[in-house]
Amino acid sequence: MQSILLNTKDAAALCGVTIKRWRTWNTLGKIPAPLRIGKNFFWKHAELVRWVEADCPARKHWNTESGKKSGKGLPNPQKTGKLSNPAGKTS
Repeated sequence: MQSILLNTKDAAALCGVTIKRWRTWNTLGKIPAPLRIGKNFFWKHAELVRWVEADCPARKHWNTESGKKSGKGLPNPQKTGKLSNPAGKTS
């Protein structure tokens, strides 16, 4: 049975590259973002398969295509002055 999460060694092997190259690609943002658990990095097996089938796009394109939210680019309500007021109160 295939593991759901792959460590660095197994993710690199799945994609046919060395651990050193896999780590370099991770640092450069060329592979999907890993999950970090403690000091360890893991990749979802199914995501890596989809990533390869999509011709291995860079992380910035993959995160957009796969519907993941990076948290960047969201408006800051304190800077825009558009704070939500759920109770409808006026100051």
